[in-house]
Amino acid sequence: MKISGFRISFAFTLSFVFSLFFSRLALAFPEYVRHHYFSCTACHVSPSGGGVLNGYGRTISTELLSTWGSQEEVGFLQGLVPVGEEDKLFFGGNLRSLQVHVENSQFKRGFPVRMQAGLEMGYRSDSIATAIFVGKLSPDGNIWTPYSPRYWVSGQLTETTSLRAGRYLPNFGLNIPQHRAVTREGLGFDQGTERDTVEVQRTTETLETVLGYSQSVETDDSVDPEKALHFQINAFLAEQHRVGVSLWMGDRGPMKIRKISLHGVLGYSEHFYQLAEMAQLSEANSNEIKGKYAYTKLGYEVHKGIHLLLDLQYKKSNDEDVRTEAQQKGVGFAFYPRPHFELEGLFAKRRDVSDAFRDYDYGYLQMHYYF
Repeated sequence: MKISGFRISFAFTLSFVFSLFFSRLALAFPEYVRHHYFSCTACHVSPSGGGVLNGYGRTISTELLSTWGSQEEVGFLQGLVPVGEEDKLFFGGNLRSLQVHVENSQFKRGFPVRMQAGLEMGYRSDSIATAIFVGKLSPDGNIWTPYSPRYWVSGQLTETTSLRAGRYLPNFGLNIPQHRAVTREGLGFDQGTERDTVEVQRTTETLETVLGYSQSVETDDSVDPEKALHFQINAFLAEQHRVGVSLWMGDRGPMKIRKISLHGVLGYSEHFYQLAEMAQLSEANSNEIKGKYAYTKLGYEVHKGIHLLLDLQYKKSNDEDVRTEAQQKGVGFAFYPRPHFELEGLFAKRRDVSDAFRDYDYGYLQMHYYF
C-alpha cells in the first residue's frame, strides 16, 4: 500500500515532537548523549565531533562502545602506539567500505563501494586545536591520492568561546557519518563537499551556538561558488538530550539558497535512543523550488556493542513535482566487536518515483576501521 508524502511527513513530525516533550529526556557525539556526553571535544579533537579521537575518546571506545576489548587496544593501530589521556598530539585514520545489494522483480545486483581511506593528525591544548586529514579516493574507489579534503585550526577566545577556520563541513543539522542520508546528501553536506569555513562557537553547560561563513570549493571555473552564512543553536536538556535548529542563507550567483533544519539526538534510557531531523531547502532564481527532507534512526542496544536499528527516510526535492519523491523504510544492526571496529547492516524497502522501477529492495553491509 502506498503511503502518501503528507502522512510520512506528519509521522516524522509527530515522532519528533513526542520525543522532545514526553521522553525522559539520554547522547554528545550523536549516540553518546545517552551517556551524558554533550561536548564533542570530550572525545574528539574537533569541536563539532567526528575525526581524530583524543586519548579519552579512545578509552571510551573500549569502556562504552565495543563488546570485547582491553585498554591495551585503545592506542593508535590497536595499541601499537600508546595514547594517554594527557597527550596533546594524536594520530588516527579511517578505512570504510560498503557491500551494496539492490533487487526487484526486474534485476538483482551487488557491488562494493570503497568510501574512505586516509590518515589524520590532530593537536589540542588548552588554547589551540588543529587537525588535518590526508587521503582521497576516486569516485570508483580504485585510485588513492594524498589530497587533504579537511583541515582546520581553532583558537580559544574565552573559556566558552572558540574561533575555527579551515576547510571542513560547516555545522548544520545532524553531524552523522551516514553521509548518504537524505538530510546530508540532499542538503549538500555529502562526503567531499567540505567548504572553506570560519565559525565562532560558544558552548556552556546548557547551550551551544555556532555562527559561521563559508564558501564552496569548485573545480569548474564556470560554476559560481556558493557563499553562505549559517547559524546553529543546540540546547542540552535533562543531561540526556541535544535538540537544535540550524539556519542557512546562501547565494550562488543570482540564486538564493535557504535551508532550515530542526534536529535532535534523544535518549530514552542508556540503551534506547533516537536521531531525528526535518529540513527544508529553498532555491530561488527566476522561480522558487522548495523541497523537504526527513530522517530518523531509532536504536536499541540489546547488549554492549550490539544495536538494533530502525531507519526511516523521506524526501521530496520539489514540492510541486511528485516525481521527486522518494522514501526508505529499513531495519538494521550495528556491531562493535572490538575497539575501533564497526560493522553496520541495513535491509530496506525503497520507493523512488523518479526511478523507472520505483519499488525495490536495498541492503548494505558497512565495514569501518578507525585506527
